[in-house]
Amino acid sequence: MTTEPFPSSPPVRLEVLADIVRDELLAAGLPLTHRAGAGAAVSVDSPDHRGVVVHWQQSSQFNDALMAAWGDDPHHEGEEFAAFTKQGDAVREAMAEALLEILTAAGFAARRIDSAHVSDEILVTQRLATSPWQARRSARSAARMDKMQAAWAARSAAGCGNPDCETHCPSTDGTGRA
Repeated sequence: MTTEPFPSSPPVRLEVLADIVRDELLAAGLPLTHRAGAGAAVSVDSPDHRGVVVHWQQSSQFNDALMAAWGDDPHHEGEEFAAFTKQGDAVREAMAEALLEILTAAGFAARRIDSAHVSDEILVTQRLATSPWQARRSARSAARMDKMQAAWAARSAAGCGNPDCETHCPSTDGTGRA
């Protein structure tokens, strides 16, 4: 299990975790939604602070049509309302399963929220491992930083404060940069 530099305050820690979850979902190619629109909705579980809640939100076009069908059939007895219900349930179920698989593969402790009212929400409680793309990006960033620090140390040891000095730190491209 990797340790994340999370703050100790549960709300702040969960906001950081929510940002990491959003990054992973974006990396997977999923659209995100905040308050309106379609896509993966990511939010901190407030006020309980159990974790980060993720669910799929269908488009406003689908929801508007569903509400119109419901208005035309308030007793839910017609074929159109049944078709909307079937399609909506199938989309929510498929996307909940996809979100769970994506988040688990990305190294999160995630599970479906078991509730009488909601079964298509995912609760992410922690990051167990860094995803491969994040690990690669972090390693490349650390290697660049090490290279820059070595160059700065060499210039400092040479007694030169000029980062473009060709005398103390010659380069192959003529810029003075290593």
